[in-house]
Amino acid sequence: LREVNLTPGTSEVEICESRNRRACIPVRAGEAARCEPARSGVRCTVAEKTRTFVRVSAHSSSVFRLEAASTESGTNEASRGAFMRAAELRGAQGRLRAQATIDLETYVHGVLAGEAATLKSPSALAAMAILARTWAMHSRGRHRSDGYDFCSLTHCQFFRLPLTQGKVNAAHDAAVQSTAGLVVKYHGKLIDAYYSAHCGGRTASAASVWPDRGAPYLRSVSDPYCARGEQASWEQTIPWAQLTQIVKQEAPSSLRGPIRDLEIEQMDESGRVRTLRLVSESSRLIDANALRFALNRRFGWNTLKSSLYSIQHTDGALMFRGRGLGHGVGLCQTGAEQMGQMGISAEPILAHYFPGTSVENVAGGQRPRVLSSEHFDLFFPPGEESL
Repeated sequence: LREVNLTPGTSEVEICESRNRRACIPVRAGEAARCEPARSGVRCTVAEKTRTFVRVSAHSSSVFRLEAASTESGTNEASRGAFMRAAELRGAQGRLRAQATIDLETYVHGVLAGEAATLKSPSALAAMAILARTWAMHSRGRHRSDGYDFCSLTHCQFFRLPLTQGKVNAAHDAAVQSTAGLVVKYHGKLIDAYYSAHCGGRTASAASVWPDRGAPYLRSVSDPYCARGEQASWEQTIPWAQLTQIVKQEAPSSLRGPIRDLEIEQMDESGRVRTLRLVSESSRLIDANALRFALNRRFGWNTLKSSLYSIQHTDGALMFRGRGLGHGVGLCQTGAEQMGQMGISAEPILAHYFPGTSVENVAGGQRPRVLSSEHFDLFFPPGEESL
């Protein structure tokens, strides 16, 4: 982040040194604080007062608005923000890093902004909102060794602060509000809420992708709804020389000479490739997902868009012809969008992709629990303490 702006709500915001709460600047109603990276920490300006902190702690008895502006590739990105009661700022290599406290529904809104930009139908957005909330509740402790429960990047769920400038995304707001407190459960327990962009006509079972994540509700199901999506089919050509180079980098001791052949050895029940036979001076089996990830790391994450493909040999290269985008486990966003366009509501959409599950409301009257994250804390609805 290149700049953070804090605007009070009904109560003033105190901007303090995190390790010394006595060194504070009050930000009163009608004022705003602008904070930016400084050589020795964070420099904040309120009215005509400017002070440099090692680390900033901002607190208020009521919610205030934090707006964060970032610069990517030299282009200014529109300011983004959210409402919260507490935030911490620190300088890092000429930029700011913000850690904030937000409520769960704001988090769900941010996941829709980060993960569901292609969805338009109200039903598909509602289904995604329910899954985002379920994933957050289920994933507490995922990054406990790092000091928080889960990250805000694609390793967990990609989170983007909802827009506070310009036109608010009314469709996302409606999806969050209409599903507030709703989660997906299987036999009374929160599910592993997986989703991908396009399943290619059939979802993958979790066990075939991650052997330790198998579950009855994460089995492979037919999906005729996603056939019209942009990723319904794709082609990619990989020269033999590039394939040899990648394999040598990944497993240098196991390859002798150039690769002469690559064939599909085993597929799972959805038709996705699980194992490949690689032939150089000798023959050995390799994991198809490991090769796909290696190729994507080197040549771009859409080089091999999925593991649902066939292989054709050409002069000096391999032709991969495939369908789908992503791992294919759980909800298919393209299929869910098509179902929504057909008038199917969120609950039948979720039931299709997660057989045997039910959508339940966990809201109640007790004090919400707080879940911490690398960048923010989540306020949880009651009723989940024993899960």
